Amino acid sequence: MSPAHTHLKLHWMWWPALGGLVVGVGGYLQPRALGVGYDVIGDLLSHRLAIGVVLALLAAKMVMWIAALGSGTSGGVLAPLLMLGAGLGLVLSPWLPGGSPALWALVCMAGVLASVLGAPVTAIVFALGLTHAADALLPLLLTVACAYGVSTICLRRSIMTEKIARRGLHIYREYSVDPLETHHVADLMTKAVISIDAATPCAIAYRQ
Repeated sequence: MSPAHTHLKLHWMWWPALGGLVVGVGGYLQPRALGVGYDVIGDLLSHRLAIGVVLALLAAKMVMWIAALGSGTSGGVLAPLLMLGAGLGLVLSPWLPGGSPALWALVCMAGVLASVLGAPVTAIVFALGLTHAADALLPLLLTVACAYGVSTICLRRSIMTEKIARRGLHIYREYSVDPLETHHVADLMTKAVISIDAATPCAIAYRQ
């Protein structure tokens, strides 16, 4: 259960309905924010959308995505991250040095993907496989390394393991569970301790 759920006064049965309401309103205001959105991602990477349109799309998509995941329902992670990352790069491109808006959309998309998922190599391979922009390899490596480094320092877990960790399994970035983290000392300790007097000879102690 997430911290947001503990502050809601509604029964847990209504949480998915509340998330669906937010998604519905956001989709009504920004229809392109609904669905997987690969066509929108392609437009962002090709710089075919105006900055104002991108800002509205990002705001709607972010609110919808947070509400959907926070309500406890199953939702996508990969495509929303690609859209948010590409949109962020496109919006920031006028203030970033060098390169084209399409390049910044690509490297920001990979950076967001690497930092949130905790998978830097996957982000680089995915970005190159999606765009075949081999000339963007060096900016991709630098951006992904910085983004992943910052997220590793600031975040204990990735989005892929946060829900599992909140259920009591202490999973961190290595995607494994420490067996010692899943047991209490009281479950493993021997409560009936057999004591032997220090003056007892070894032969007698061995027979005991």
